[in-house]
Amino acid sequence: MISSLSSLEKIRRPCLKINIVQAGFRWIIPIGYQQLHEPSKLSKIKKIILIQGANLTYLGKREPDIYGRTTPDELNETLLDYARRRSFELEIFYTNLEGEAINRIYECADRGFDGVVMNPAGFSYSGYALKDCIKGAGLPYVEVHISNVAKRNIHCVLSEVSVGVITGFGMYGYQLALDAMLQHLDGAS
Repeated sequence: MISSLSSLEKIRRPCLKINIVQAGFRWIIPIGYQQLHEPSKLSKIKKIILIQGANLTYLGKREPDIYGRTTPDELNETLLDYARRRSFELEIFYTNLEGEAINRIYECADRGFDGVVMNPAGFSYSGYALKDCIKGAGLPYVEVHISNVAKRNIHCVLSEVSVGVITGFGMYGYQLALDAMLQHLDGAS
């Protein structure tokens, strides 16, 4: 009962778990407890899926002059630490196949995720089926690109169904995109 909790000074509850799916393997890692000082602060932890599109499994190796030298493992570690510090659940999924991305988005919608952040990468040019999936799944979508795609004269077919697009800030753009999603989910956008 909530009323019986009012005399407690602190409540501890599990707050985050991290899912990483890469190369067909899935890891679920619990990462601690959240301290709550009032029962009224019990709230749902935001769950965000980050989808890394075609060719991003080769980060750090493929065109480092454009995409940098950060590897997928280094980026994952940075973003999972960021999620832990910001108290939201983050699942990271890499795929080179548009159909796998579509399946994951629908699965996340069915599992109660709050939003999709995606770097469509190689799906930018022809991801019309992915675009229809994003519209149909009903989850807000924030798009992120490592390089400035406008400067490179690249138009992403998915951009028009996004809440917004973060482009040209390198790996830091992922944190900006996650922040934008969190603000959108909190109604601040």
